Amino acid sequence: MSTKDISRFLFQPRKRYSSVRMQQGRVILDSDWNESERIDDEEARRTLIEVICSNGTPNQGFRVGNVQGADVAIPGGNPVASYNFNFENGSFYIGGLRFESETDENPETFLGQNDWLQIDASADSLPVRPNDLPVGGVRHDLIYLRGWEQCVTAVEDSELLERALGGPDASVRIRRMRRVEALTNAPDTCAAAFNALKQRLTAPIAPDTGNPHEFDLRNYELKSKARLTVVPNPGDITEDPCKPAVPGGYLGADNQTIRVQLTATDRFIWGYDNAAPLYRVQVENIPDAPNGIRRKIRFLSLPHDQAAQPLAGQAVEIIPWGAFLPNKEKVAEFQGTLFTVETSFDPEDGSLTITRPVPQELIQWLATHQQFESDRDETERRQYFYLRLWTGGSGDAANPDHQFTPDTPVSLEGTGLSVRFSDYGLPGDFWIIAARPNTPDLVVPWELLDSAPPAGPRYFFAPLALIRWRMGDGAILQATVHDCRERFRPLCDLRGCCTVIVGDGVSSHGDFDSIEEAVEALPDSGGEICLLPGQHRANVTIAGRRNITIKGCGKQTRVVPRESNLESPIFQALDSQGITLREMELVTVD
Repeated sequence: MSTKDISRFLFQPRKRYSSVRMQQGRVILDSDWNESERIDDEEARRTLIEVICSNGTPNQGFRVGNVQGADVAIPGGNPVASYNFNFENGSFYIGGLRFESETDENPETFLGQNDWLQIDASADSLPVRPNDLPVGGVRHDLIYLRGWEQCVTAVEDSELLERALGGPDASVRIRRMRRVEALTNAPDTCAAAFNALKQRLTAPIAPDTGNPHEFDLRNYELKSKARLTVVPNPGDITEDPCKPAVPGGYLGADNQTIRVQLTATDRFIWGYDNAAPLYRVQVENIPDAPNGIRRKIRFLSLPHDQAAQPLAGQAVEIIPWGAFLPNKEKVAEFQGTLFTVETSFDPEDGSLTITRPVPQELIQWLATHQQFESDRDETERRQYFYLRLWTGGSGDAANPDHQFTPDTPVSLEGTGLSVRFSDYGLPGDFWIIAARPNTPDLVVPWELLDSAPPAGPRYFFAPLALIRWRMGDGAILQATVHDCRERFRPLCDLRGCCTVIVGDGVSSHGDFDSIEEAVEALPDSGGEICLLPGQHRANVTIAGRRNITIKGCGKQTRVVPRESNLESPIFQALDSQGITLREMELVTVD
């Protein structure tokens, strides 16, 4: 996944800021603009949760159907006996975020997801259909939706590049990503199956044997238990007049944004510039070199200056395509494979070498998926990977990242800072540290000096369907689908049979809090007035009207005369027809 080239990350909902305002004569910072957008987005997200709850759909969006067996070819491996299904066009909300499936023709399929190009890159991504079930045997698979947001740069979608600038890029886009995934051998009800998924998502990953991570049921969001603390290294104070004192904390001469990201539950990598440098690259062989196969990386998009050129000992991440855009551009997959740079970037040749070969399976996948290539690219440049620079690699040829033990500081070499993880985390967890030379012992956000949760990623999950597999007579495998999606109706469709809704003005509220006003508001053709639970006071005269039904909620709805008019009828109809009262208690006063 690409990242934003930002100066700092400031988004702290607990401060309850509602907006950002500019002041005259002041500098405009990228962090101010970005924080303003995040505040607005989070406010909208939380509002949607309060209105429509944690997840659901108002239409047929992501409805699963047409389950069929499918054998899927895997690069470098045997075909997988999997299955395929459709999910219908429409929308689905999780955690206040709207995800959609919109195709011009046929519904999108599980194996043909535009947001999951790498689904057939590994057998680990594919559910295996239960061909080995005995006759009468049953298996249930949970189909669920994973949603998140990620950055898209002009390197990925070159249509974003403003050619008038002569090369430099400008802003990035945030894209809402979603994938339909499967959990096999699930329990036989939607609720129990989703509980099994939550247990799997939150379960500690080896070598972690401690507490599980958290699944937030309000947001349907997976949250890591890991916390990061930045520890400024102590200064080197000496009495030797020939040896200058070294101050503690950040040692860099530049204002820097340092990204720290988990590559595994107990390993991490870090980089300057928020690890934002991203390039299109191709993999080649090193000519006339032993063991040189697939170790030369040629850049199709070049570093913008010398400081952005990868150096020997640093780490690079080779990232395959993750999502296919309508203009045939490709979004980077969330996580790639790390390599240590063996020889630094050569500006004359536009290449570098790495210490290990790129897996042949990645090359083979590209060669067998030409349908995703863009005819806007030159023929010889249509197959490529993305390369992301991590300046804080370990330098180790086999392990470019760093291992950590919880509660033990690990130095970020050359920065004057160390990081301490409170616990094992989730792969992909990241933190963004803003370090400044004029405040070497103070980083932003300040909570990083105490114990900060990850800045991202934010993953959301919701159940879609339960597939019931049964082996029938004649060894015929049968699949039936049970819909697990929560449904909600748009607010404009909530009335049902009710023309107007009336509350008692105390414990319930509707379109009106007076039955008399509701009657007056009905059209000449009549309609249905629905009384909410509570004690309603009324002396209603229906004169010269027709086809009016007044309906309550049984004994929960009581109608009594107004205190100012106790002796008059609660309801009376004059010169009217088709007037119906039902499902309410009428209480008169002697």
